Amino acid sequence: MSFSPPNRGHAIAYRPEIDGIRAFAVLAVVFYHAGFSGFAGGFVGVDVFFVLSGYLISGILLREAEQRRFSVAAFYERRARRILPALTLVCLAAVPFAWLLMLPEELASFGESLAAAALFVPNVFFWQTNPYFGGGPELTPMIHTWSLGIEEQFYFVFPFALILILRFGRKLLLPALLVASVASLAISIWLSSRNPGANFYLLPSRAWELLAGALIMLREREASTGRYGRWNDLFAGLGLAAIVATTVVYDDATPFPGLAALPPVIGTMLLIACAREGTLFGRVLAWKPFVAIGLISYGFYLWHQPVFVFARLATDRLDAGAYWGLIALSALLAWLSYRFVERPLRDRQRLSRNMVFTLSAISIALLAGAGLALSASKGAPGRFPPEMQIAVPSEGSLRKGCPQAEDEVHACPIGAPGVTPTIALVGDSHAFALADSLSRILAKRGLAGTLLHVDCHPVAGMTATNEMQGADRQRGCAAMHRKLAERIESGEYEGIVLAIRWPLRLYPLGGSIDAPEFDNGEGGRERDAPFRVNRAVQPDGTTTDQRSAVETAVRTYVDSLARIAPVALVYPTPEVGFDPKRATARAALAGAARRPQLSTSQARFEDRNAGVITLLDSIDNAAIRPVRPAQFLCDTALPDRCIVQTGSVAYYYDDDHLSDAGAAIVAGAALKQLDKRVR
Repeated sequence: MSFSPPNRGHAIAYRPEIDGIRAFAVLAVVFYHAGFSGFAGGFVGVDVFFVLSGYLISGILLREAEQRRFSVAAFYERRARRILPALTLVCLAAVPFAWLLMLPEELASFGESLAAAALFVPNVFFWQTNPYFGGGPELTPMIHTWSLGIEEQFYFVFPFALILILRFGRKLLLPALLVASVASLAISIWLSSRNPGANFYLLPSRAWELLAGALIMLREREASTGRYGRWNDLFAGLGLAAIVATTVVYDDATPFPGLAALPPVIGTMLLIACAREGTLFGRVLAWKPFVAIGLISYGFYLWHQPVFVFARLATDRLDAGAYWGLIALSALLAWLSYRFVERPLRDRQRLSRNMVFTLSAISIALLAGAGLALSASKGAPGRFPPEMQIAVPSEGSLRKGCPQAEDEVHACPIGAPGVTPTIALVGDSHAFALADSLSRILAKRGLAGTLLHVDCHPVAGMTATNEMQGADRQRGCAAMHRKLAERIESGEYEGIVLAIRWPLRLYPLGGSIDAPEFDNGEGGRERDAPFRVNRAVQPDGTTTDQRSAVETAVRTYVDSLARIAPVALVYPTPEVGFDPKRATARAALAGAARRPQLSTSQARFEDRNAGVITLLDSIDNAAIRPVRPAQFLCDTALPDRCIVQTGSVAYYYDDDHLSDAGAAIVAGAALKQLDKRVR
């Protein structure tokens, strides 16, 4: 196989095949975000973009270095012309829609994401706030800008490193790039089982993908000009097959990047190197419709995410036809911004370098200022009528769990201060939802307790596919759960409240639970439940989702807690399938005078949770006291319905967590079950 490089010392020749590859990449991402079948791994399109970016930018840098005319100012001028105009337009266009459609906490977070994007650190922001997999992109308009953060951070370092290496000799360039690539890939592989969020979002574990493109460009510039080899179509076909296969086979449960990113990255390298003019795949990729999509791919990538998100915020009923319409709208907006914003501002005859830097500074200041203002306003809750305002959670809320950790066990006091805690509240976010209400009830009785949890699956002896994996992680989680149990045992706890989102944490339970996310069967489907298959950890360290093993793990865990102290076992809380705050906001925007009455099907709740309830009922220990939220929320105010919101009272904070009003009912019932021990 041989390469045909551009002539050294001259501008890099335009290759329509590159735009064809861009088309495949952007369509994969767009179809993934649309939820189309067959594109569960469409997120690999971003990795394709990274390789292409490294290839093209390194070509420009190498050419300028060879001609000894590299200029920092010229380099960043090109980046500003390329990146900022469309980004600024999309961000500013998103602000009014965010103002109209987003809840206060969402609008505040949106503002922070604007500021992060303006300052080229959106990947760091989303690493701290939004997991990409498991519903992260669904309602986050600017989450896709994380990839721009990776690129811009890379290009703050790469040009200077390249020039520095070249000063010591061109022969050092290839080994230096190889060492840097291998080191970055090693970091990615290491982080994939230890910190998946950092692995996905941060530059050290992504740099190798951009460097892969640089390696292809370096090989081209050092190869002699010649005819294409007969193997080019074979290798190009393998490259395209690798990208397509990962798009189809991968999904949100695939540990990514790391080793899993090798096929799409190597596939892109093969396409760049082998799909040339005169080859079969070169002609395919240079097909005019592909090239047309490739030319607007940057704007298409920027526009589609906020278009999708604001449509979802406006309605829960988006079918495949609606998404095709949204894709067409995104493509139209991309063409308009390419034609009337991107191309004109790249023209040096229209805009001087000084003007580019001045406008760049203004756009950065404008976006950062607008974003910080939205954040400082806490999402402007005053946008809604007083009787329908959606309160922002107080900063002292334990709704997100206990931030304090001691010896890997998170522990926060609840109830009356200065009193020995006698109640332990244990579980996952459904326990966190009870914490504030339980704290107030305990304080009124002159009692105290502790919210306790660990950063693992809430059931000891279990793990999930969306969590960090590996033997070390399993041993670590087992040790954390032992420490949690020891903490309860060593204290003066006379009762334990155990609250877990059982259908999410036990899915699939031998097929008895239909999906991790909840579909209420009436048009409301949860969007932010992370895809997970929950597994029991076997004595030999292997895992299985066999129903009998999962049931044994649950029985063993609950029984072990009941041997320490009586357990108020909170059964499944009815899930909602939509956000009641959003339903209220929509009603307010539509002119309603009061909060709407909201409910879901009791039959749907019972059908989804039948296997879980049977399992919990089968745990044979007299110290277990069942607490059934459905007893208070279903078939009460409305026959055969589970109440979500009625009159001025909202019983849920979001699509599955109880509000303070709902939590007060369940927490009170739990304490009543333990009353003889804590009165």
